[in-house]
Amino acid sequence: MKLKKAGSGFSLIEVLVSLSLVSLLITMTAELIVFSLMAKKKADSTTTQSRLAAGKLESLKAVPFDAEELREGEYSKTVRDGRGRNHRLQWRVENAAGGMKRVSVDVHPENAPEKPLSMGVYLLRELGPAP
Repeated sequence: MKLKKAGSGFSLIEVLVSLSLVSLLITMTAELIVFSLMAKKKADSTTTQSRLAAGKLESLKAVPFDAEELREGEYSKTVRDGRGRNHRLQWRVENAAGGMKRVSVDVHPENAPEKPLSMGVYLLRELGPAP
């Protein structure tokens, strides 16, 4: 039977260094998780805003060129997304040169720090649906 030598364990310095390294790795992992969750939340918000803006543009493209909804002016409407958050849709219709109309849509999340998302499209009388 062999006996252990008196100095064969870990020293206090070795234990402190390994605890410091483990603590550093745990902190970095926690920061990475928090950053990933914030990025996912931002991506979800941007996706929702894009879907709402594209939906509004598609609904305006589906109406005849001279319809009431496409008269020059500014309009606004509040809509609720699938997660229950309210968004304010603002759209502008402007007459452009060459018999075109410029339609731009801005989506503003209510009670949220995200920036509004903007999309636009030009409509041409010859390419729209028949009246």
